Amino acid sequence: MEKLATERHNVDAVHDRLRGAILRGDIPPGEVLQQVALAEELGVSRTPLREAFRLLQREGLLEGSPNRSYRVTSFSPRDLEELYVTFLPLQALAIRLTIPLLQSSDIATMMGDLAQMDHYAEAQDVEGWEVPHREFHRRLIQHAGRRVVELLDQLSDHAGRYRRVYLAGTSYGFEAAAAEHRELLESCRAGDTNLAAARLAHHLAHTALDVLAMADDAYEPHALKVALAVAQLPLPDER
Repeated sequence: MEKLATERHNVDAVHDRLRGAILRGDIPPGEVLQQVALAEELGVSRTPLREAFRLLQREGLLEGSPNRSYRVTSFSPRDLEELYVTFLPLQALAIRLTIPLLQSSDIATMMGDLAQMDHYAEAQDVEGWEVPHREFHRRLIQHAGRRVVELLDQLSDHAGRYRRVYLAGTSYGFEAAAAEHRELLESCRAGDTNLAAARLAHHLAHTALDVLAMADDAYEPHALKVALAVAQLPLPDER
């Protein structure tokens, strides 16, 4: 039993370390992972490493090949669009479920998140900015239920991977994002679920469209535009 627990711990530790490195861009898109070298670097056998690879493949961060090699999933406009087609409507649902349950303390905490984002934006610190940014967005959907929150956390990680590659090291988007975040918070404070859902969907689509334009300005994101329209639809009793 102790051996099984140790193996599970090794798998979890390797998975978390590799996942973080991929999401941060330390292991770049398209890179082939060398199992022998990685196992030696991480101080584990190849068994937990292969299990961690399978978990990352299931999440969509690694791609396997018939010769049992793995590489980090490459970026593509289509992949980004498919990500946000899932992300937008689910985020709109989650914020609708959350707003009626928000307390004044939640609003105060989100105000603090915005202040921290302003601080890091002024310093042009993208990695520092990502921490309160992630917390702010998670609070917007915190009462949507465990399964929804966990899925959105995963999708948010994948979206952040794109943002880091295309936006890191620039001031691109900070001012527009700050204004949209303030509008989102005001909608939450007012308890306006319809407006908040529309603003959140627009905010996320703004980011996706900006990154798509930077990646391939000729790409036509038809599916993303449909998802945005769906996410912004008011509920029947709010028409």
